[in-house]
Amino acid sequence: MAVLIYLATQYCKNTVVSLCIQKTAQELLNILENMMSEKHDKFRELAEGRTNKALEAIVRLGKLSNRQLYEWDDGEVRKIVKALKEAVSDVERKFSSPKSVSENRFKL
Repeated sequence: MAVLIYLATQYCKNTVVSLCIQKTAQELLNILENMMSEKHDKFRELAEGRTNKALEAIVRLGKLSNRQLYEWDDGEVRKIVKALKEAVSDVERKFSSPKSVSENRFKL
């Protein structure tokens, strides 16, 4: 009888330990999933805000084309367009290989 009690106790201990390990592993997975979700949510929030600001700035640049209010030459416009294209290319490059970092300032 003592042997049966001992075996039952060992089985229960192993089952409890196994259940604890499974539960802990699942909790860790849940924590990691939450962390990844929070990072993605933060990325989306910042990306949407920054992209909208960039698009608004581009619209404001377009308003400079009004010849009744501003004077400009084609060379200046080409510089602006080139700078914008290079900035977009730089963003694409950073997302394809995040190790490259560079800051460029535009000046006419």
